Amino acid sequence: MSTTSHAATAATPATTFPEAAATPASPAEPPLPATLRDAIREQRPALLAASLLAVVSAACSLAPCLVVYAVTVVLFIDDAPGRIPAIASWTAADLVVRALTSAASEHLAHTATYRMLRRLRLRIVQTLQSIPLGRVQARSAGELTKTLHDDVEQLEEAFAHGVPDGSAAAAVPLATTATLRRRLAAGTDRVWATAMAVCAAILVLQWIWSTLWLRFVGQGPIERLWRMATWWDAGAGTTAAPAGRGQRH
Repeated sequence: MSTTSHAATAATPATTFPEAAATPASPAEPPLPATLRDAIREQRPALLAASLLAVVSAACSLAPCLVVYAVTVVLFIDDAPGRIPAIASWTAADLVVRALTSAASEHLAHTATYRMLRRLRLRIVQTLQSIPLGRVQARSAGELTKTLHDDVEQLEEAFAHGVPDGSAAAAVPLATTATLRRRLAAGTDRVWATAMAVCAAILVLQWIWSTLWLRFVGQGPIERLWRMATWWDAGAGTTAAPAGRGQRH
């Protein structure tokens, strides 16, 4: 009886689950980077795309200067105030493009950076597993944690923010200078120079006004109105800035 039962059990095929059988095997992860340069090379396309989008977003931020120029030409040279609504429409579209490109740039830069940090941490762990145990035990847990977390995390600021912001900061002034030089060299478009001078004067006045405001008031006017509307308190945001406060955090 027992022999028959064992034979029947051996003849019975193993139970399989169709869900598990249908699930494809996950593709093998590429080899971990050996150096930081290899890790950067893996994420180069995403970082380049983030830089390009940051440049487009920063270029769109020049729209106020172009609007001043266009409105000046329309009102004082072409005498065609009917074109102002079209200028306003282009300005609105520019603001939308700026917001979208800025958000996409930040998303790509942060995604690529944290993917790179993950693979670098895996590489460090792989290296720790291959070295003699005595060398690992010679280091404290806090030192290993600092290496895996804090030291690697410092790269986030450089790549997630520094790469796109640095690209925009370098490209936009160069493009603006080239445009100004070409127009001023022509000698026929003095309105452009006047508009740029007006924009520069507005920026200087805004800087002076903001510095004086924040020296005596703890919040900006729009922020104060926002807090008043949020907390339904007419006294919200009236605290003066502390002495020696040079900038807001």
